[in-house]
Amino acid sequence: MLEPWHEIAKLRSVQIESGLDLTFSKVFVPYFQNLITRLKPKKILEVGGGTGHLAKILSDISQKYVMVEPSIGMYHSARNVLAGTQVEIFNSAIETFSSSEGFDLVLSHMCVQAVENLDEFLKASFRLLSPGGSFFLSLPHPVFYNDYKRFFPAEEFRYITEQSKKVNFSITLDPDQPIKGIPYHHRPLSKYFSCIAAEGMCVTFFDEIYPEREIQELYGSPWEDPRYLVMGGSRRREL
Repeated sequence: MLEPWHEIAKLRSVQIESGLDLTFSKVFVPYFQNLITRLKPKKILEVGGGTGHLAKILSDISQKYVMVEPSIGMYHSARNVLAGTQVEIFNSAIETFSSSEGFDLVLSHMCVQAVENLDEFLKASFRLLSPGGSFFLSLPHPVFYNDYKRFFPAEEFRYITEQSKKVNFSITLDPDQPIKGIPYHHRPLSKYFSCIAAEGMCVTFFDEIYPEREIQELYGSPWEDPRYLVMGGSRRREL
């Protein structure tokens, strides 16, 4: 399942560094900078950090920043991006990663929709939280994303039904270089909430991502609906 990520690592680095990836540079970078600066975590773990560009930007906010990335291609790209930074990077799936210390924040950006076993992914991620630590997950908005990308034909798509396939897509400013064969798992929001709750966690933060009009105009047309969301929370307290 990791082969597509190996193959697109170089392309993703170019798209991000050139500013072609509007969603990364204009939407999520300022969003997470603001959100995490307000939270002030001392130790951050990023799960599925990809090319390392988000880690590079956010690492100055915390005293310690650790990133895990299972794809060897992405890992090598991230090593180059993160050279000279304080970030510790590991070529590992979160399910097999171990640490002697806990983290104040576990962050996973645009990963959970590509994860086949959501329960195991969340269980492995949450076990690395310190007492009182928080998590943030960003993902394509399950309610609206298929209207945007059309991964599943309208006659086959049912929001409440989990569906999976390998998808091809391109970003707005680089339409001639498609990203191919990426696993995509559509799940209704209730699935995410129930899996999070099953691990003893509570969702206390839910934000539908809808940028300002001037950012939307960079895409060539306004967003009709939120395309992404961020949910977060911490361990549930027993009553």
